[in-house]
Amino acid sequence: MTNGTPLDLNQWSEKEKEVLVKYHLYFCYPLVSKFNSSFASAVYLFGSILLIWLLWNGLWLNSIILLINIVASVLISNKLNPRLFLHNAVERQNKLNLLDEMWAVDSVCEKIIGDLNKDKK
Repeated sequence: MTNGTPLDLNQWSEKEKEVLVKYHLYFCYPLVSKFNSSFASAVYLFGSILLIWLLWNGLWLNSIILLINIVASVLISNKLNPRLFLHNAVERQNKLNLLDEMWAVDSVCEKIIGDLNKDKK
């Protein structure tokens, strides 16, 4: 990942390898991923307001299509910025079943940052 070369595969635990595969976009393109996650969250918020208006006016087919779009934007935003959403789920919503995954994402981030700092020295 640094300077176009992959990091040593022996430094990753099994859980970290799973996290690297699951959230590969976040680790390859972190800034673009975070921006797109914010955009997907904005689509969710705007779509929720629009959905209420569509239901009020009886536009059922448009409401169903928009509801599918809202669900997709929530799923995409969670995948694009896992660190934010996992910390939110564990710390605010007490979803302790996601604690191991949160720790694995944090560990991978710290290893990548540590490797980047070694390259700068």
